[in-house]
Amino acid sequence: MKKTTENIIIYLARQKGQNKKIWREMIQELMESRELIWRLVIRDYSVLYRQSILGYIWAVLPQLVTVAIFTFLAKHPLKIMETELSEVLIFSP
Repeated sequence: MKKTTENIIIYLARQKGQNKKIWREMIQELMESRELIWRLVIRDYSVLYRQSILGYIWAVLPQLVTVAIFTFLAKHPLKIMETELSEVLIFSP
């Protein structure tokens, strides 16, 4: 059941079988307010990276560096030397 009071929407618990209708209404409201969502996202990123030297590049750079490191490690695995110690000693706390 959806109550509307002065442009405030309150979602209440519904009977079984009403889930599809609830999701449809919520997605419709998201689509109606997509411009507001887009403006808020842009504002958050601009405030977050305004004072940094690289600016918006910091939003993408850490992910690219992580991908580069994982790609390098996948192509060039680390070579671990064998030791004289038994495995029990190596893995014991």
